[in-house]
Amino acid sequence: MVKRWLICGLLSAPLCVSGLPQASAYETAYQCVVKASKQLADDGTLETWDYYLDAEFFVDKATGRMNGKLKNHGLHGDPTVIDPGSNQQAFKVITVHEHEWHSVDYLNVKSFAEGYEKPFVFSSGTVVYSGTCKPY
Repeated sequence: MVKRWLICGLLSAPLCVSGLPQASAYETAYQCVVKASKQLADDGTLETWDYYLDAEFFVDKATGRMNGKLKNHGLHGDPTVIDPGSNQQAFKVITVHEHEWHSVDYLNVKSFAEGYEKPFVFSSGTVVYSGTCKPY
């Protein structure tokens, strides 16, 4: 909440209509926290991988760019928003990294889920992260 009011002081008033914790059309990002992570094992199962637990990252809804502990952009690729999300569809972003070994990142935020916090899943290579995002 403090971050929102600090940012509101730097932005124009219409971008910060309310200090209440509710989603609005003015929120242009998600603030996300990793609650679980799994890595693909050689036997084809997903094994617990405690790397980045409780890590925080932000997602710009317009560009799909993730910043923080987890990122989906860099020298070899930029994200593409393939669905902006709605009350029926999830917010979806894909990034194709075109370097010598090629890789794909996929972010899905269940924007239509009930409640203020929205569940997400992010897949990068053979690692899958999940957690929740709040409108920001």
